[in-house]
Amino acid sequence: MEGTWYPDVQADGRIGPMTIAALREYMRRRGAGGQVVLLRALNALQGAFYVELAERRAKDEAFVYGWLLNRVEITPAAGGKA
Repeated sequence: MEGTWYPDVQADGRIGPMTIAALREYMRRRGAGGQVVLLRALNALQGAFYVELAERRAKDEAFVYGWLLNRVEITPAAGGKA
């Protein structure tokens, strides 16, 4: 993404010092609003993962509704905006 606020972090499945540094800088610059956006992004990725599981394995199709219902939340943002 060639970010200008902090270096891009290579996705490797681990949370290391560069990940922590990038997160701290993101939160410093974005504040509480940034936390809401980050949590929404993680939530969306989690939901997409469940849908992808069901697309890859037919036996998981029976579970995707429950996964999305019970594990992916939609909550209003600060200030009451959804």
